[in-house]
Amino acid sequence: MTPQDQDEVESLALAIQSHYFQWRSINPIEPQLSQLSAEQAERLCGLVKPALFRSPTAEQFPVLPKHKREFLKRLILILEHSGMSEVDEVFYHEMAHPRPMERCYKSYFLQGQYLLSLVETEALVSRGTTGLQTWQAGVFLLSWLKDRQKSLWPDSRPSRVLELGSGVGYTGIGLLKLGLVQEMVLSDYHPDVLETLALNCRENVSESKGSKWSVESLDWTQFSESDVQALKPIDVIIAADVVFDPSLVPHLARTLGLLLRTTPVAYVACTPRNLDTLELFLSQIASQDLIWSESEISIPNPDHVKIYEMDRKAFSDCLVQLPLNPDDNYCYTTEIFYVNGTQFALGVSPNGVFCALSTELEDGLQFKEREILDNVTLFNKIKTRHEQFLWPKLDTNVNVRVDPSHYKVGEVIWIEQNGIVGKLTFPDSLNSRDCNAFRPVEFMTDTDISCTYFSLTPDTDCSQEPRLNLQTFTRAFKVVKNPNLYLNDTAKGRGLIDIEVQLCRSDGHKTSTCMQIQDQDPIPEPTSQCRNVLKSLHYEIIHNGVDGIEKITAFADLTDEVSHVRPTYVEQKFRADFFWSSDNLTSVQVRSGNPGYLDGKPLRTGLLKYDHELTAWVIDKFENPLESPVSLMPQSPDGSCIPAIGSKQRTPMNFRKNIRIGCSFHLEQQSISRECENLRRQTMDLLVGGSGVETLRESMVASFGNSESQFPGDWVPVIVSNAPSPPNQGNNNREERPGVCSNVVLGLHIEVVHSKTGSLANPQAKIIGVNYRFAPPQDVKIRCLGQSCQSVHQSQRLEVFTTVNFVDVSQEAEDRYAEFPVFEAKLPYDFFYPFVSQSVMSSTISHFLLPHGYYLPLCYSLHWFLSD
Repeated sequence: MTPQDQDEVESLALAIQSHYFQWRSINPIEPQLSQLSAEQAERLCGLVKPALFRSPTAEQFPVLPKHKREFLKRLILILEHSGMSEVDEVFYHEMAHPRPMERCYKSYFLQGQYLLSLVETEALVSRGTTGLQTWQAGVFLLSWLKDRQKSLWPDSRPSRVLELGSGVGYTGIGLLKLGLVQEMVLSDYHPDVLETLALNCRENVSESKGSKWSVESLDWTQFSESDVQALKPIDVIIAADVVFDPSLVPHLARTLGLLLRTTPVAYVACTPRNLDTLELFLSQIASQDLIWSESEISIPNPDHVKIYEMDRKAFSDCLVQLPLNPDDNYCYTTEIFYVNGTQFALGVSPNGVFCALSTELEDGLQFKEREILDNVTLFNKIKTRHEQFLWPKLDTNVNVRVDPSHYKVGEVIWIEQNGIVGKLTFPDSLNSRDCNAFRPVEFMTDTDISCTYFSLTPDTDCSQEPRLNLQTFTRAFKVVKNPNLYLNDTAKGRGLIDIEVQLCRSDGHKTSTCMQIQDQDPIPEPTSQCRNVLKSLHYEIIHNGVDGIEKITAFADLTDEVSHVRPTYVEQKFRADFFWSSDNLTSVQVRSGNPGYLDGKPLRTGLLKYDHELTAWVIDKFENPLESPVSLMPQSPDGSCIPAIGSKQRTPMNFRKNIRIGCSFHLEQQSISRECENLRRQTMDLLVGGSGVETLRESMVASFGNSESQFPGDWVPVIVSNAPSPPNQGNNNREERPGVCSNVVLGLHIEVVHSKTGSLANPQAKIIGVNYRFAPPQDVKIRCLGQSCQSVHQSQRLEVFTTVNFVDVSQEAEDRYAEFPVFEAKLPYDFFYPFVSQSVMSSTISHFLLPHGYYLPLCYSLHWFLSD
């Protein structure tokens, strides 16, 4: 290997060392590495191995394990492709078995020599700050200061340097390590940054060598004169990558302005990511009576970092800029600059000893009186010379904008009501569960809304409430079929369609038992006693794309179950589904992912049953998640328990949504013992639904979001770890004490264990276990203190709750490598013929294996024997 090749290998070894310890990718130097010969690669391996694994830097300051694994994996592949016979096993061992460590370090090299090691984070933003990582401007600032030290500090090194926004401390600690300063004051504000900064100083700087350092907490937004005095004299100020947040720029400029009153100069390194922010910073610097200049850069600058020199020399030339015609009656000292706030010009009297300035003080502190404006001409003349506020012009010809061509996806659907064009909307909630807002129905966008109408009292006349009336959402308007057809239809008939109405018996879904209301038949309207109140409404909208809407059917559910005993509510549900006219409107199987579960999607459940026709076990799926035993208690707006609808309006259990849901009973001392059995049954119905624990044991949960029913192996059983006894079992012969109800289960804890499976690039969520754990049964007692015990009608709140906890048990992927191949050279079956018989030959050759390297020499020796 030539001396030139040796120099190239040593240069690459230093580059590998620098990239490895600085957590940088090997990609920039990969083209040079791929051109190495096998001999050069062997030499490179010998240089790199002790530097990466056995050097003091590697032992004392370990790198990030993730970076170490990825870097060495790529380096091994490059060395193998270079033609090396075998890469040292140390590289494989270090890659596959990273050592455990308390903290990770990023080590830096300057001009090929080790400089320092810092505790840093991999993420750009960590713990709410960007200060836990070294930024490129700080690295460049240190190199620039080292290159310009003789011109910046020709006499001696500065005794005390302050760094603003030190972060993890690369620039300040680097100045101490290079011996460029005597004492370093490093500052920041975030508490985690300050802690890491102090740790890095202790790890890198030895005070025994005469280097002094301190860490200060500086808040730019609260910086004042007292902070300047507390810092003591400062010779030089430095800062790097501190101009990034426009909201902090004025505070940073003000801090520099205060510090530079006593400090001669500051050097600020900026990476011009946002030119507007940089221009704002420079303008704020000028407003602080500072001047700045862009420093000359003579070293490589790939990131285009700019370094600005700032000092308080803004008025050094102002004293020579005298007025053209100075007044000798006034004299001014040449050592003090006066701010001229008067109407007089400033002048200098060369022979003056005493200065005097007189004016009418009272007139100088009062506004001039303006004359009364008594005509329009003078009024307009005065007005136009001054700034004024102008009201925007009102456009009286405001029309509702309708796309003249056709509906587009996401655009609102328009209706016509009494000749006025409006939007098709649903009631919706805003910042609460109340129906206090409206949401437009958008074209080809399915909508599902649930909100609560609270204003029902014993005096409420429901016939006067439009939002409780089905006719408000059906026959009170017509729907615009197609904007183009509507605008070009002079008769305004062909562009409008009516809504077909069907009354349903359950929750308004089209699979319920429904009855169509003919156009000539009236729609039931709410009565004054709150009968026929709208409970749910489901629009089924058939469309043909750009041709517009062809048909709308409204499936409605009316209710009479409205209480007038106390202020109550009606929970309303609104839904809109869009279908193409060419679609087959049969029931569609809803999935929760393909294949893995998606966050927020309901868990798919079913019952394991034997299908006699298929002679196999299958899963009988619950198409509606609200009908599944694996669901949660219903939510009521006022927090009260409603067992009557517990099996109809339960809450679905959504993937990775940890939730605690509960409701309250209000019990009285007089009735708790008498209603004890009913209380046990109601609490169990709320926790597991009306089907009970036995049905829960038979329930299965889909492992994936698209698990098929014919494959029971893709479903996991529901584990019930401590099922309570049925509410009416074991308590019939037990006499309850007054004010006590025993063996009541009030809580349920549901744990769902899931993990990621498949490729790291596109992991899929899979449920691997579901466990139901009931709270231990307890005795419910009415507790009272003082005079409240005297009333048997005193009520007490009893809470029933369910918690759901999703646990991710995914395991990280492990790097695995194939075993080295074993080379076997087998002899042909007639190799020793005719010297050995065939029977002996077959038994001998079957056990005669030779390594690959000895096959040819053996052939040569046999050839010599036969010829002799």
